Amino acid sequence: MKKTSLKSSEPRLDQGLLLVLLFLIGLGVVQVYSSSYIFAIEQYGDGLYFFKKQAIYACLGVVALVSGYMVPWKHLRQWGWMLWVIAVVGIGLTFVPGLGIKSGGAVRWLQLPMGFRFEPGELLKLSFPFVTAYFLCMDSQKIGKWKYLIWTLITVVPLFMVLKQPDFGTIVICCAVFLGTIFVYGMPLRYLLASALASVPAFYLLVWSVPYRQARILAFLDPWADPAKKGFQVIQSMLSFHSGGIWGAGLGQGQGKLFF
Repeated sequence: MKKTSLKSSEPRLDQGLLLVLLFLIGLGVVQVYSSSYIFAIEQYGDGLYFFKKQAIYACLGVVALVSGYMVPWKHLRQWGWMLWVIAVVGIGLTFVPGLGIKSGGAVRWLQLPMGFRFEPGELLKLSFPFVTAYFLCMDSQKIGKWKYLIWTLITVVPLFMVLKQPDFGTIVICCAVFLGTIFVYGMPLRYLLASALASVPAFYLLVWSVPYRQARILAFLDPWADPAKKGFQVIQSMLSFHSGGIWGAGLGQGQGKLFF
């Protein structure tokens, strides 16, 4: 695969990817309507309550998508670093007593004025592709090995900060983004496979050695051990396939939302 470069690549619209994206967005909105109608009536007196919220978020996402596409890539490159710096500083502030908010056993949020909360890890997800692309385009021979090592630490250290919160989901997303970016960059497949194999010990260390993460994996493998709590979602998925097959029972015809 031929390597790409930020200097030589011109922004272009991938129509196939755009169509798939719009299809998935539309499908998600429809599924929210179908699955939440009964519950929304019982809880809020409006069957379209969750549908409206999801539709608004979908529209905002499309607006952000179009806006990002129209911005020149040189500006995105600069803004990506700005977001990265803000994210890293924000993650660091979560460890400051009085600023970080503990929720669900993790300190991921910052308390802002007027009662607002902010999760810096979300900015890390957004800026990570830009930082990874910039890192891959660097020439270690020209800038020197020590500077290259420093840039490597700049890229990796914030991930350990996120792990300390802990926010394992953000770590997984950033690692997936990294693998996807180096694949597009043109990294040989053997290196990607080597990275996957090297992640096995990390998987054990980060997942299997932590009790509550281990419990999630076990609940997925044996949901019937705790059908009312940890295995509930997996069992509902099984029941959906049992009643509707691969293609489903039809729009609005599912039985799971009736809570029988």
